[in-house]
Amino acid sequence: MKAISIRQPWAGAIALGWKPIENRPRMLSHRGQVLIHAGKRLADDYDGAVATIRAAGYDVPDLRAPGLSAAWGMGGIVGVADLHAAHRGCDGSCAPGWAQRGQIHHMVRDARPLGRLVPAPGRLFMWTPDDDVLDAVREVWPR
Repeated sequence: MKAISIRQPWAGAIALGWKPIENRPRMLSHRGQVLIHAGKRLADDYDGAVATIRAAGYDVPDLRAPGLSAAWGMGGIVGVADLHAAHRGCDGSCAPGWAQRGQIHHMVRDARPLGRLVPAPGRLFMWTPDDDVLDAVREVWPR
């Protein structure tokens, strides 16, 4: 199983099924199930990301508050989704509000948060988690 690291609040928005697209400067060759890993740092434009998510009708909690659902965790696997397609050269009409011009749009579907955060170090691009991380993910896999 592959994983992709994404900064919060984008990782949570994808894991909860709100954000149907992941914007990347490079094409990812992987198609199929992927684990959503939330990095240890917030998105560079965190306030802008929160505003985008709220404009789509969703509420982002204060990520510094205790007791948040696994989808909003940091520094680990927060969810699972299906990367089913990708394209470049789109003007953003494929996912209004979410798609960024000049980026490759990786289409996401069937996203679900895990039952709890599974701590794991992230990596750039697609990566394969260690066996102990995969075992921990299986224990909290969404049904």
